[in-house]
Amino acid sequence: MYSINLKIIFYYILFLYLTVTFVNASDVDQNYEIENVISAQLEAFKAKDIYQAYSFASPHIKRRYPSPEIFDKMVRASFNDIWDSKQYLFKNMNQIDDVTYQEVLVFSQSDVATDYLYSLSKYNGKWLITGVSPYKRRDLDI
Repeated sequence: MYSINLKIIFYYILFLYLTVTFVNASDVDQNYEIENVISAQLEAFKAKDIYQAYSFASPHIKRRYPSPEIFDKMVRASFNDIWDSKQYLFKNMNQIDDVTYQEVLVFSQSDVATDYLYSLSKYNGKWLITGVSPYKRRDLDI
């Protein structure tokens, strides 16, 4: 009887280990996919490929800006440092329901750093950008 309990405990521990490993692996895959989408759009803007940059916009964004040219004008006017970024750094990521939020520190050509909060959702199995806004993290003193 003692050996059966050890065997059950061993299998339970193995099951927990594998469950945690697979959950963490799926989180890593999702983080990688999200960072790739944002990176691809930022690189498309750098290359001045507005059609490629537009391809990462969600249907909601595309309804609001119905052509790559209109989208490009909006980005240049409102997010010039994103449109012509020098470099960028991924920070915190958080998921709430079916929306993932990614903080990105963007450096302009003149080395001004701005934090942006990207929101992304899946459409037909593909992550697309649903919004971008300047972001100031508030540190709470507790």
